[in-house]
Amino acid sequence: MNIGLGIDKTQKYAVVTHILDNSCVQNAELYVRDKILSINGVKLKAKDLAKTLGSCNEGEMIKMGILRDKAPLEIKLNITLTEKSHCVLTPDAKSSQETLKRQKQWALPK
Repeated sequence: MNIGLGIDKTQKYAVVTHILDNSCVQNAELYVRDKILSINGVKLKAKDLAKTLGSCNEGEMIKMGILRDKAPLEIKLNITLTEKSHCVLTPDAKSSQETLKRQKQWALPK
């Protein structure tokens, strides 16, 4: 299932490595370097993320527990399949100045 998300599975938790433009994960405001800790309250390891997401149905709303800059967050994600596209890194204007500075380093100049 392609929901527009690339992850690093070499760590305990899945770390977001890229997000495809106009994907459901981009719309849910998931960011590169977020760590995915749980799906619907069930903790999972990086190696189990693809299987867990693969068991979700298109149109299903899930709750994804993440760790962003050492802060635990929960985001709602409406599962929609994504066509392959290019990667877009989007800074989040609601973050702290330190986070914004780091996110700007991730984004490519326009």
